[in-house]
Amino acid sequence: MSNQLDRELFDCIDTATNSIRVSGSGLVDAETIFTIDIEQPEVDVNALGKQLFANPGFDLDASWTKGTGWAIGSGVATKTAGTASNLAQSTVGVVATVTHVFDFEVTAYTAGTVTPTVGSTAGTAVSAVGYYHEEIVAAGTDTAFLAADASADLSVDNCTISAKRTIKNSGKVFDGPVWCENLFKYSEDFSNAAWSKTRLAIDSDTGLLSPVVDRTTGLKVPFQGLVSSVDNNNHPLVYAVSTDGNDYCFRAFFRNGAKDLIWFRNITSGSSAYIDIANLATGTLSSDVSVCFVQHNGGVEVCIQHATTNASNSIVIYPAVADGNATFAGDASTIDTYIMGAQLFKGTLADASIFPYWKTTTAAETGTHRYLAQPETLAERRQRLGLLERVVNDAPSGIWETPTTGYEYLDGFEAGSQV
Repeated sequence: MSNQLDRELFDCIDTATNSIRVSGSGLVDAETIFTIDIEQPEVDVNALGKQLFANPGFDLDASWTKGTGWAIGSGVATKTAGTASNLAQSTVGVVATVTHVFDFEVTAYTAGTVTPTVGSTAGTAVSAVGYYHEEIVAAGTDTAFLAADASADLSVDNCTISAKRTIKNSGKVFDGPVWCENLFKYSEDFSNAAWSKTRLAIDSDTGLLSPVVDRTTGLKVPFQGLVSSVDNNNHPLVYAVSTDGNDYCFRAFFRNGAKDLIWFRNITSGSSAYIDIANLATGTLSSDVSVCFVQHNGGVEVCIQHATTNASNSIVIYPAVADGNATFAGDASTIDTYIMGAQLFKGTLADASIFPYWKTTTAAETGTHRYLAQPETLAERRQRLGLLERVVNDAPSGIWETPTTGYEYLDGFEAGSQV
């Protein structure tokens, strides 16, 4: 085993004393990130590759080859009945014999079927509104498409495709530890009693895939839904957590449902932010708040830096109807806001671009060095953090973007994310 510290980006060595700086609790300082060469036993790790489709949300009438009867507009691709035809992309980098994960949504349906196809391998024909997830072993290369039959009269959205890989680490250098902290428990289970709900119910089985990737399976985790009651009031999702009075970052992955906005509050410190998650825009913010967005395929990651108090803090998310207004009557059945992967950690928005989202269950992650799921060499590590550092420094104020090439994210980040 070798123990070579990688200090190219973050120097944790105090050269005056030739020692490693530590915090008052004896841990390596929270602002320090370093890597260590460690020879690991052989292990298989599942991971998703880069999302391959261009224009997956049909925001533009571009990138897709439209067969007879297909049209793109208003953020969806629509097929009218008459001729069997495909909606395709022909140079997406599909690899023969490799399993690919093909996700898509049927947003409107009248008749017929549509079938996800990778290379020349067809998946399952579907014939109803819903969210669909297929794992297809490609026969042939390059082309991936949705094949509609002649009677198809339907609309689709959010088409994504990624290669599914099993990475075998046969004694190669494993990624060194990164600083991980999440003071929330049950970060992917908002139905748990750790999260208080008032005039609010949780739909735990939405079927809509979020950008969050499970480190064990390599698959995306479904969103959960916030369903507001019929009371004409606000509808809070609350977590009580103790902090030390410094700035903290709240992170979660969202998608708009019946409501386009959310209202974030730290009731204890007075921090407040209205966020338009449908249009990646901020509304009214308190003076201590800074906000960043990262748009992923299938959702938006929101990071909110805010002040806390040296005590128990009530962190709250509400569905909202407009900037400054979270009061409305729901119908107790419609999902107003989709949410997944909540995190609270001590730090700034710059830290949020480097520290990974970390899933919790029965216990919070209170600040330790952990290993990411995917093995990588130190050179790959330097490239990844170097790109992130460059992006954070060069990005406009209030926004940070992720590089589109060179590596892949796990735990909620994806390559090719952009604002």
